Amino acid sequence: MAAIRSMLTLSRTVRLGLLCPVLALGAAIQPEIRLNGAVVGKAAPHGVFYVDVDPGNMEVVTGSEVEKKLTFQAGPGERRYVRAAVGFGVVVWRVYPELVDEAEAKREMADLAFTGAKQ
Repeated sequence: MAAIRSMLTLSRTVRLGLLCPVLALGAAIQPEIRLNGAVVGKAAPHGVFYVDVDPGNMEVVTGSEVEKKLTFQAGPGERRYVRAAVGFGVVVWRVYPELVDEAEAKREMADLAFTGAKQ
């Protein structure tokens, strides 16, 4: 019964995968990742984690030199993937979120380690 309840709950939520592939020179930068204002994890190099959230408007923010945010909508049962990408800012590296499609995310995740979300 618990397994059925768990499957029903997942069908009503959104599974969000947050991945951080190779960072090269930006590996020392591991900013917090916030989803709708709450810290859900860190952008750890070569890592991936998932969070299950209620559907609706999503705002993903990574804090580093400059706050960059990604906003999108997600419906019940959807799986969405956000990559923590690295770019060079004015003085230091910065991490910014970008939405990627499922096929691309799965290819990248094959080489990443599960880091777990913030509890």
